[in-house]
Parts: sequence; C-alpha cells; structure tokens
Amino acid sequence: MVAILGICHSQYPGQFLRWLRASLIAVALLVWGDSAQAHPHMWIEAKIELQFDAQGQLVSVAQLWLFDEMFSSYAKQGLPETAEGVPPQAELDKIAQDWMSALADPLSHYFTTISQGGDVLPVGEPRGVKAVWQTQTDQLSLRFELPLLQPVFANRLPVTVSVADPTYFVAYSFEEPQSVTARTAPASCQVVYKRPKRLDDQVAARLAAIPLSGVLPPDLLLATQTLQHRVELSCP
Repeated sequence: MVAILGICHSQYPGQFLRWLRASLIAVALLVWGDSAQAHPHMWIEAKIELQFDAQGQLVSVAQLWLFDEMFSSYAKQGLPETAEGVPPQAELDKIAQDWMSALADPLSHYFTTISQGGDVLPVGEPRGVKAVWQTQTDQLSLRFELPLLQPVFANRLPVTVSVADPTYFVAYSFEEPQSVTARTAPASCQVVYKRPKRLDDQVAARLAAIPLSGVLPPDLLLATQTLQHRVELSCP
C-alpha cells in the first residue's frame, strides 16, 4: 500500500507499517500520520444492494463506497494520470485488489457482518471488485460483492447486514437516496435501514482527543460498537 501512495517505506517503523496493512485504515494513516487528531479520520458515503437468486434466496451483498474528497486526493498521489487528469484504470484496479486483500484480515473483515438468528453467515472471496475515479466529484469509489457461501431464505429468520469500522477510524454514511436496495428480492420481502445512535457528547469528546495512531481504551471500543449501520431483511 505504501507503493500505491508513492510514500517511502523508511518513513514508518516496520512494526507500525505491518499493522497498518491490516485494513484499509492503513492508507489513511500513511496519508495523515500521527499528527491527525479526532475520530473519525475518513468518511465514506456507502450503498448496499442485497442480491437474490431465482428461488428468492439471498446470495450476496454488494457495496459501493465513495471516499471523501481529501482521502481521494491523497490516494491518487504518485500515480500516473491520463490526458483527462485521472489515474489509469489499470492502476485503480491494482489499488482495488490491494485494498480488498487488506480488508480480508479477520480484524476488519470488509467492515461488514452478515448474520441470521445471531449466527454470522460466512462469505466467499469478494467478486466484482472495481475502483473507479468519479470525474464529476473528483472522488474515488470502490465496489465489491460479498457472496454467501450458503444462500439463505429470510422467511423464518431475518438477515442483518452490519457495516462499521469497530475502531471508528472510518465513518460511514447511508444518507444518499437509494442507499439500500433489494431490486431482485421476492415481493414479500421488507428491507429496513437503521442508522447508528448518536454518540454521547462526553464519549465523542474523548474520541476526538485520541490521535490517529492511538489505541481505543476498552470502554470507548465498546461504545463504538453501537455505531453500526444495520440493514434488516425479512421475507414473511
């Protein structure tokens, strides 16, 4: 990932750099360094699409992440550009694959959990991975699908898709129109999006005081677990 941003390896201690590679947060850390303050440090406008097979089973969850302008600008530093001033698609494809490899780490697991009846549903290798430079807004986006290893019906037990960074370095938003869709769902299915509860002001202030490379104490880490964006699917 260091090569992606054109940043020299020698700028960061080896152990710290290895930890950075564990998730997409690595890129943000390399960009802003220890001087950055306040959680979160990266903002993503996200969209989710629930995908079904002909039998009405949920087979995969597709996501589209649109990164904030500042991160997008830094992410393309050091990359070649086309005549239109955007990174070549081949370079963006490399970035997308590197990011997905990093996000596969169990600690991050694509910042996504799919569960049914309290049991986590295992997923296969991401597919349809694509990074695109959005020329209208000068922002980088990442699209991918997480296929379920075993398709499931949601007629008896609802299925929940939770999206969040447990350390709250990355903040998500699902405020855009059509942020959650299930176009191929059976007619009986209902999809409900539940946004996270607002953080207590005192907790938010403590989070803001922690530097980018700082470690969240247990009580703050527990508090950030409430920041999950939840999509609940039921097909009665």
